[in-house]
Amino acid sequence: MEKKLVINIYRKFPFDSLSEEFARPESRLNAGSSSCATGSLAAALLNRAAQTCPFEEENKERVEYIIRNTETIRNYMAYLVDEDVKCRAPIRKAVTAGGENEIAACCQTACAIAAEAVNMMQALLEMCDELCGYYPDKIPHFVFEAASLAYSAAESSVVYILSVTELSNDDTYQFVTRKENRVFLDTCRVLKERIFSKLNDLERFEVR
Repeated sequence: MEKKLVINIYRKFPFDSLSEEFARPESRLNAGSSSCATGSLAAALLNRAAQTCPFEEENKERVEYIIRNTETIRNYMAYLVDEDVKCRAPIRKAVTAGGENEIAACCQTACAIAAEAVNMMQALLEMCDELCGYYPDKIPHFVFEAASLAYSAAESSVVYILSVTELSNDDTYQFVTRKENRVFLDTCRVLKERIFSKLNDLERFEVR
């Protein structure tokens, strides 16, 4: 009997099933996928904050821009949960085959989605920072939660990228990748710290 081909679309999984799948050692999901799932949640929270922002008329266009783009990032990061699985397929085969040069050739592809997560989270942190300025009195806690998750997604993506980079025998690739990603992470850290410096303006939402 032919073996039935099963293709999982992980982003369509119920949350408890997705979480369980991350816990399974044999799962095809990895750090890149978890960063993307976290990034999607970060974008959702910032979108929620932006929709309730009491902006001045002069800031309306920018707030609407943030609402549109956080929704785009939310959907995009959810989509990338599955794309990360695909982009790691070549390196999994190369590692199994044991060829040093073959593994090195697959490193950049294996990190493609994690690298995109870092880019998107930097953009999200920039929008968090901008949105803080549009609240005249108190900033809702959703902004800080979004910033925290966005930074976590960027940080875990960088850790994953650096771990894959160690598999490469290309010294130039290793040097450039390490330097580039540390710069990205430093930028994200500065943004997060600037956002968190505004915690004294935290709005205390009543529990309803």
